[in-house]
Amino acid sequence: MESRLIVAIDGLGIEESLDLAETLCQVPGVWGVKFNDLLRRAGCQLVLSELRDRLSSARVMVDLKLHDIPNTVANDCKALAKLGADIVTVHASGGREMIRAAVEAIGDSGWVIGITALTSLTVDDCDRIYRRRPDHLVSTLLREAQAGGAAGIVCSPQELDMLNQQSIPERRLLRITPGIRPAGGGTADDQRRVGTPQYAIERGAHFLVVGRPITGADNPVEAARTIVAEIEAARVPA
Repeated sequence: MESRLIVAIDGLGIEESLDLAETLCQVPGVWGVKFNDLLRRAGCQLVLSELRDRLSSARVMVDLKLHDIPNTVANDCKALAKLGADIVTVHASGGREMIRAAVEAIGDSGWVIGITALTSLTVDDCDRIYRRRPDHLVSTLLREAQAGGAAGIVCSPQELDMLNQQSIPERRLLRITPGIRPAGGGTADDQRRVGTPQYAIERGAHFLVVGRPITGADNPVEAARTIVAEIEAARVPA
């Protein structure tokens, strides 16, 4: 079974987060977990070392969305590489030089992934803030990520069709896709540009990020298994 599901564990206390991460990382089809606010509240060293002590095989996406001058981002990435981060996110809008500094700092120990347009932004939001539609913005930031040597990008399900029309080097970048909601699961939260697991996989997403539909479920393990089943039922593009 190919592991494509990354579970976003946000808004929980450290013990609850680590217990849940330890459990979910052992579910077949789960690639690993994503941490964001917990890293800021409890500290990267504590969270990553504690999880690895519990489960040495656990993989972690460090979703700090770094965005600063190249030297500062490089310093952060060097520290995260030493802590064993498997994926580190940076804002692609920081530019190719910042991305390149992150990639060089991480080295072979993990992937640098470029954030494009946040999935909470609507078409109107992107037009007001960036004077571009989301697909145009993602296309521009995709080129920055590729030029900087990033392993891939984060984008919503709604931009995947557009990405399939890009040049071969850009199409080769990994696509990590949040804004995933199970079929019939509703969208009553702050995610706006969303799609189902089947929709995203069949349009070329390599990994899906799912948080609240799993972590907020009465049985998170069963919720994760349900999404894994939806992923497996999708037709993977050739």
